[in-house]
Amino acid sequence: MEEKTQNFLGLEVHPKFEEADVVVLPIGYEQTTTYQQGTARGPNAIIKASAQVEMFDDELVYDATEHLKIHTMLDPHIEAPPEVSANIIEREITRILGAGKFPVMLGGEHSISLGAIRAIAKKHERFSILHIDAHADMRDSYEGTSFGHGCVMRRVAEMFRTTNPGGELVQVGIRSLCRDEYDFVQSCDFVHFYPMHRIRAENTPPEEIVEKLHEKVYFTIDVDGFDPSVIPGTGTPEPGGIMYPFFLKLARVLAERRKVVGLDLVEVMPVSGNTVSEFTAARMLYKILCYLSKFQAIAK
Repeated sequence: MEEKTQNFLGLEVHPKFEEADVVVLPIGYEQTTTYQQGTARGPNAIIKASAQVEMFDDELVYDATEHLKIHTMLDPHIEAPPEVSANIIEREITRILGAGKFPVMLGGEHSISLGAIRAIAKKHERFSILHIDAHADMRDSYEGTSFGHGCVMRRVAEMFRTTNPGGELVQVGIRSLCRDEYDFVQSCDFVHFYPMHRIRAENTPPEEIVEKLHEKVYFTIDVDGFDPSVIPGTGTPEPGGIMYPFFLKLARVLAERRKVVGLDLVEVMPVSGNTVSEFTAARMLYKILCYLSKFQAIAK
Protein backbone atom coordinates (compact mmCIF):
# COMPACT_ATOMS: atom_id res chain seq x y z
CA MET A 1 0.00 0.00 0.00
CA GLU A 2 1.34 3.44 -0.92
CA GLU A 3 2.24 5.58 2.09
CA LYS A 4 0.05 8.66 2.41
CA THR A 5 1.61 12.04 3.12
CA GLN A 6 0.33 14.06 6.06
CA ASN A 7 0.57 17.73 5.17
CA PHE A 8 2.28 20.20 7.50
CA LEU A 9 -0.40 22.54 8.87
CA GLY A 10 -3.06 20.14 7.59
CA LEU A 11 -3.26 22.13 4.37
CA GLU A 12 -6.08 20.92 2.15
CA VAL A 13 -4.28 22.10 -0.96
CA HIS A 14 -0.92 20.34 -1.10
CA PRO A 15 1.33 21.79 -3.82
CA LYS A 16 3.60 19.50 -5.76
CA PHE A 17 7.32 19.55 -4.97
CA GLU A 18 7.99 21.48 -8.18
CA GLU A 19 5.50 24.21 -7.22
CA ALA A 20 6.59 24.67 -3.59
CA ASP A 21 8.52 27.48 -1.94
CA VAL A 22 9.10 25.51 1.28
CA VAL A 23 9.72 21.77 1.54
CA VAL A 24 9.18 19.99 4.86
CA LEU A 25 11.31 16.83 5.18
CA PRO A 26 10.50 14.52 8.14
CA ILE A 27 13.44 12.34 9.21
CA GLY A 28 12.36 9.98 11.99
CA TYR A 29 15.93 8.82 12.53
CA GLU A 30 16.97 7.47 15.93
CA GLN A 31 20.14 5.39 16.07
CA THR A 32 22.42 7.10 18.63
CA THR A 33 20.11 8.39 21.38
CA THR A 34 21.62 7.78 24.80
CA TYR A 35 18.84 8.35 27.33
CA GLN A 36 15.14 8.09 26.46
CA GLN A 37 13.89 6.66 23.17
CA GLY A 38 11.06 8.06 21.06
CA THR A 39 12.37 10.87 18.87
CA ALA A 40 11.75 8.69 15.80
CA ARG A 41 8.06 9.44 16.34
CA GLY A 42 8.66 13.18 16.60
CA PRO A 43 8.23 14.25 12.95
CA ASN A 44 4.87 12.57 12.44
CA ALA A 45 3.63 13.87 15.79
CA ILE A 46 4.65 17.44 14.88
CA ILE A 47 2.98 17.23 11.47
CA LYS A 48 -0.20 15.80 13.00
CA ALA A 49 -0.27 18.51 15.69
CA SER A 50 0.38 21.24 13.13
CA ALA A 51 -3.12 20.77 11.75
CA GLN A 52 -4.33 22.45 14.97
CA VAL A 53 -2.17 25.58 14.49
CA GLU A 54 -4.13 28.71 13.64
CA MET A 55 -2.61 30.13 10.46
CA PHE A 56 -3.56 33.78 11.10
CA ASP A 57 -0.80 35.41 13.17
CA ASP A 58 -2.16 38.20 15.33
CA GLU A 59 1.29 39.66 16.15
CA LEU A 60 2.08 40.23 12.49
CA VAL A 61 -1.53 40.40 11.20
CA TYR A 62 -0.32 37.90 8.63
CA ASP A 63 -0.94 34.44 7.20
CA ALA A 64 2.21 32.86 5.81
CA THR A 65 0.23 30.26 3.86
CA GLU A 66 -1.11 33.05 1.65
CA HIS A 67 2.47 33.81 0.58
CA LEU A 68 4.29 30.47 0.76
CA LYS A 69 3.49 27.17 -0.94
CA ILE A 70 4.47 24.37 1.46
CA HIS A 71 5.13 20.80 0.32
CA THR A 72 5.54 17.94 2.82
CA MET A 73 7.68 14.97 1.77
CA LEU A 74 7.52 11.39 3.00
CA ASP A 75 9.96 10.22 5.67
CA PRO A 76 12.67 8.19 3.86
CA HIS A 77 12.91 5.88 6.92
CA ILE A 78 16.69 5.80 7.14
CA GLU A 79 18.07 2.94 9.23
CA ALA A 80 21.78 3.23 8.36
CA PRO A 81 24.61 4.11 10.80
CA PRO A 82 24.87 7.86 11.46
CA GLU A 83 27.88 8.44 9.19
CA VAL A 84 25.90 6.86 6.32
CA SER A 85 22.64 8.60 7.22
CA ALA A 86 24.46 11.95 7.03
CA ASN A 87 25.32 11.23 3.39
CA ILE A 88 21.74 10.22 2.57
CA ILE A 89 20.32 13.35 4.19
CA GLU A 90 22.92 15.52 2.44
CA ARG A 91 21.68 14.20 -0.90
CA GLU A 92 18.03 14.86 0.03
CA ILE A 93 18.68 18.44 1.14
CA THR A 94 20.94 19.06 -1.88
CA ARG A 95 18.03 18.05 -4.13
CA ILE A 96 15.68 20.43 -2.30
CA LEU A 97 18.15 23.31 -2.51
CA GLY A 98 18.97 22.53 -6.13
CA ALA A 99 15.31 22.87 -7.00
CA GLY A 100 15.25 26.34 -5.45
CA LYS A 101 13.24 25.35 -2.37
CA PHE A 102 13.65 26.31 1.28
CA PRO A 103 14.29 23.19 3.42
CA VAL A 104 12.62 22.57 6.79
CA MET A 105 13.78 19.29 8.33
CA LEU A 106 12.01 17.61 11.25
CA GLY A 107 13.73 15.07 13.49
CA GLY A 108 14.45 12.63 14.92
CA GLU A 109 17.72 12.91 16.77
CA HIS A 110 20.15 15.80 16.31
CA SER A 111 22.72 13.82 14.33
CA ILE A 112 20.55 14.39 11.23
CA SER A 113 21.57 18.06 11.13
CA LEU A 114 25.07 17.24 9.88
CA GLY A 115 23.88 16.07 6.47
CA ALA A 116 21.69 19.13 6.03
CA ILE A 117 24.50 21.50 7.02
CA ARG A 118 26.88 19.81 4.58
CA ALA A 119 24.35 20.41 1.81
CA ILE A 120 24.02 24.06 2.82
CA ALA A 121 27.82 24.39 2.76
CA LYS A 122 27.94 23.19 -0.85
CA LYS A 123 25.57 25.96 -1.94
CA HIS A 124 26.57 28.83 0.35
CA GLU A 125 30.29 29.46 0.67
CA ARG A 126 29.99 31.67 3.74
CA PHE A 127 27.22 31.21 6.28
CA SER A 128 26.58 30.93 10.01
CA ILE A 129 24.72 28.48 12.19
CA LEU A 130 22.38 29.51 14.97
CA HIS A 131 22.20 26.52 17.30
CA ILE A 132 19.65 26.27 20.12
CA ASP A 133 20.35 23.38 22.48
CA ALA A 134 20.81 22.37 26.10
CA HIS A 135 23.97 20.52 25.10
CA ALA A 136 27.05 21.70 23.24
CA ASP A 137 27.16 18.54 21.07
CA MET A 138 30.92 19.07 20.80
CA ARG A 139 32.20 15.63 21.83
CA ASP A 140 34.80 14.19 19.48
CA SER A 141 33.31 10.74 20.01
CA TYR A 142 30.53 9.40 22.21
CA GLU A 143 29.44 5.85 22.90
CA GLY A 144 31.33 4.38 19.97
CA THR A 145 30.60 6.88 17.22
CA SER A 146 31.92 10.24 16.04
CA PHE A 147 28.68 11.01 14.19
CA GLY A 148 26.07 10.71 16.93
CA HIS A 149 23.81 13.36 18.38
CA GLY A 150 26.44 14.39 20.93
CA CYS A 151 29.09 15.00 18.25
CA VAL A 152 27.20 16.83 15.52
CA MET A 153 28.50 20.34 16.23
CA ARG A 154 32.07 19.06 16.63
CA ARG A 155 31.89 17.77 13.05
CA VAL A 156 30.44 21.13 11.94
CA ALA A 157 33.21 23.02 13.76
CA GLU A 158 35.80 20.90 11.97
CA MET A 159 34.13 21.76 8.67
CA PHE A 160 34.42 25.46 9.48
CA ARG A 161 38.11 24.96 10.26
CA THR A 162 38.87 23.12 7.01
CA THR A 163 36.57 22.98 3.99
CA ASN A 164 34.37 25.98 4.82
CA PRO A 165 36.53 28.54 6.65
CA GLY A 166 34.86 31.77 7.62
CA GLY A 167 31.73 30.23 9.11
CA GLU A 168 30.42 31.24 12.51
CA LEU A 169 28.65 28.98 14.99
CA VAL A 170 26.48 30.65 17.64
CA GLN A 171 25.30 28.33 20.43
CA VAL A 172 22.38 29.45 22.60
CA GLY A 173 20.88 27.91 25.72
CA ILE A 174 23.71 25.49 26.57
CA ARG A 175 23.75 24.22 30.14
CA SER A 176 25.24 20.73 29.90
CA LEU A 177 28.68 19.87 28.53
CA CYS A 178 31.82 18.02 29.59
CA ARG A 179 35.21 19.62 30.23
CA ASP A 180 36.63 18.47 26.89
CA GLU A 181 33.75 20.14 25.07
CA TYR A 182 34.23 23.34 27.06
CA ASP A 183 37.95 23.42 26.25
CA PHE A 184 37.29 22.80 22.56
CA VAL A 185 34.73 25.61 22.40
CA GLN A 186 37.22 27.98 24.05
CA SER A 187 39.79 27.07 21.39
CA CYS A 188 37.52 28.11 18.50
CA ASP A 189 37.34 31.82 17.78
CA PHE A 190 34.44 31.19 15.37
CA VAL A 191 32.23 29.66 18.09
CA HIS A 192 30.18 32.18 20.06
CA PHE A 193 28.91 30.59 23.27
CA TYR A 194 25.76 31.80 25.05
CA PRO A 195 25.11 29.36 27.91
CA MET A 196 21.98 29.87 29.97
CA HIS A 197 23.85 31.14 33.02
CA ARG A 198 25.28 33.96 30.90
CA ILE A 199 21.94 34.80 29.29
CA ARG A 200 20.32 35.03 32.73
CA ALA A 201 23.14 36.93 34.43
CA GLU A 202 23.62 39.45 31.61
CA ASN A 203 20.02 39.54 30.39
CA THR A 204 21.48 38.99 26.94
CA PRO A 205 19.40 40.70 24.26
CA PRO A 206 18.61 38.67 21.12
CA GLU A 207 20.08 41.51 19.06
CA GLU A 208 23.53 40.75 20.49
CA ILE A 209 23.25 37.10 19.53
CA VAL A 210 22.09 37.81 15.97
CA GLU A 211 24.91 40.34 15.54
CA LYS A 212 27.41 37.46 15.67
CA LEU A 213 25.89 35.83 12.59
CA HIS A 214 26.82 36.32 8.94
CA GLU A 215 24.15 37.45 6.49
CA LYS A 216 23.13 33.87 5.64
CA VAL A 217 22.13 31.59 8.52
CA TYR A 218 21.19 27.95 9.01
CA PHE A 219 18.93 27.62 12.07
CA THR A 220 19.06 24.33 14.03
CA ILE A 221 16.76 23.89 17.01
CA ASP A 222 17.11 21.03 19.48
CA VAL A 223 13.99 21.33 21.61
CA ASP A 224 15.83 20.32 24.78
CA GLY A 225 17.27 23.83 24.60
CA PHE A 226 13.92 24.98 25.97
CA ASP A 227 12.95 24.70 29.58
CA PRO A 228 11.06 21.43 30.23
CA SER A 229 8.05 23.52 31.24
CA VAL A 230 7.88 24.65 27.59
CA ILE A 231 8.65 21.31 25.91
CA PRO A 232 8.54 18.38 28.34
CA GLY A 233 8.69 15.73 25.62
CA THR A 234 12.34 15.33 24.73
CA GLY A 235 14.86 12.55 25.22
CA THR A 236 17.50 14.43 27.23
CA PRO A 237 15.75 17.19 29.23
CA GLU A 238 17.72 19.76 31.20
CA PRO A 239 16.20 22.22 33.72
CA GLY A 240 16.62 25.96 33.43
CA GLY A 241 16.26 26.42 29.69
CA ILE A 242 15.02 28.97 27.16
CA MET A 243 11.49 30.31 27.63
CA TYR A 244 9.07 30.80 24.75
CA PRO A 245 8.97 34.65 24.71
CA PHE A 246 12.79 34.84 24.47
CA PHE A 247 12.71 32.42 21.56
CA LEU A 248 10.06 34.45 19.72
CA LYS A 249 12.10 37.62 20.11
CA LEU A 250 15.25 35.85 18.88
CA ALA A 251 13.45 34.38 15.88
CA ARG A 252 11.94 37.74 14.95
CA VAL A 253 15.24 39.62 15.21
CA LEU A 254 16.89 36.90 13.13
CA ALA A 255 14.25 37.30 10.40
CA GLU A 256 14.46 41.09 10.49
CA ARG A 257 18.26 41.25 10.21
CA ARG A 258 19.51 38.13 8.41
CA LYS A 259 18.64 35.73 5.58
CA VAL A 260 17.85 32.16 6.65
CA VAL A 261 18.93 29.43 4.20
CA GLY A 262 17.32 26.46 5.95
CA LEU A 263 16.28 25.15 9.33
CA ASP A 264 15.66 22.03 11.33
CA LEU A 265 13.86 21.17 14.55
CA VAL A 266 14.84 17.96 16.33
CA GLU A 267 14.54 15.80 19.45
CA VAL A 268 10.79 15.99 20.07
CA MET A 269 9.81 12.82 21.96
CA PRO A 270 6.02 12.46 22.05
CA VAL A 271 4.60 11.71 25.49
CA SER A 272 1.49 9.54 25.70
CA GLY A 273 -1.54 11.58 26.70
CA ASN A 274 0.28 14.93 26.41
CA THR A 275 0.55 16.78 23.09
CA VAL A 276 2.15 19.96 24.45
CA SER A 277 5.60 19.23 23.01
CA GLU A 278 4.63 18.43 19.45
CA PHE A 279 2.05 21.23 19.27
CA THR A 280 4.53 23.78 20.64
CA ALA A 281 7.13 22.58 18.11
CA ALA A 282 4.61 22.93 15.28
CA ARG A 283 3.63 26.39 16.52
CA MET A 284 7.29 27.43 16.69
CA LEU A 285 7.94 26.28 13.15
CA TYR A 286 4.96 28.12 11.76
CA LYS A 287 5.88 31.23 13.73
CA ILE A 288 9.37 31.13 12.20
CA LEU A 289 7.89 30.77 8.71
CA CYS A 290 5.63 33.77 9.38
CA TYR A 291 8.61 35.88 10.44
CA LEU A 292 10.74 34.75 7.50
CA SER A 293 7.99 35.32 4.98
CA LYS A 294 6.87 38.66 6.43
CA PHE A 295 10.39 40.10 6.55
CA GLN A 296 11.56 38.42 3.32
CA ALA A 297 14.28 36.59 5.20
CA ILE A 298 14.09 33.31 3.29
CA ALA A 299 17.16 32.80 1.12
CA LYS A 300 17.06 30.09 -1.55
